[in-house]
Amino acid sequence: MQTKDIGFSYNQPRVLNKVTISIPSGKMTTILGPNGSGKSTLLHVMANNLQPETGEVLLDNEKITQFKPKELARRLAVVHQQNISPSDMTVERLVSFGRMPHRNVFRNENKQDQEAIEWAIESTNLDDFRNTPIIQLSGGERQRVWIAMALAQKTDMLFLDEPTTYLDIFYQLEILELVKKLNRDYGITILMVLHDINQAIQYSDELIVMKQGEVYETGRPDRIITRELIRGVYGVDAKVAFDDTAGMYILPTTLKEGAAAT
Repeated sequence: MQTKDIGFSYNQPRVLNKVTISIPSGKMTTILGPNGSGKSTLLHVMANNLQPETGEVLLDNEKITQFKPKELARRLAVVHQQNISPSDMTVERLVSFGRMPHRNVFRNENKQDQEAIEWAIESTNLDDFRNTPIIQLSGGERQRVWIAMALAQKTDMLFLDEPTTYLDIFYQLEILELVKKLNRDYGITILMVLHDINQAIQYSDELIVMKQGEVYETGRPDRIITRELIRGVYGVDAKVAFDDTAGMYILPTTLKEGAAAT
């Protein structure tokens, strides 16, 4: 999947400006950048939820706008940052909605649907909660349910918009380990937006670093994450270090001279 010269604005100035990127198949790619840099907007343009003013998004060399909604939903699943469901809906029922792109109004669930739902529930370790109302779950458990619903679509690509937001560190790591497992065990191509630089370094094969609506740098974390990049993108001085257990990580020290806190 790739974008070519994407431009987008809710109003002036532009949120995205001439964004050209390529998402490698079978890899975990993370979009990084400061608040307001266009990370989530780019993801939603790529998911065809927002229409760019200029440029195009290509999926297998076809314009994404040419896909019918159900056809695209059989190729690409999206987990949004904020999700709402009826308070009395159970886990299994919500996950079953992931099969809608494969069904029509005249057909009930078939064996293929049931197998996909079971696989999604088992892959996200939700079997013990299948009959539990969503409202009774913790934040991390609810996030797993939404990921399970996306998995039930049986797509080759999964987009996640800030999947760890509002979660404590335990559930953040649980979600990221789950996403990593889905990529490694099933070959699902992952594109996610994260705020935590160290988590992005640890859980990504490729990074797309954005600043003010433009691509600042792309590449493998160990090749592009430097003190100069952190300083240039975030306005922060940081130490880039390595640990035998944790691997590469950054340790912010101070705001760079002249930088304004936001």
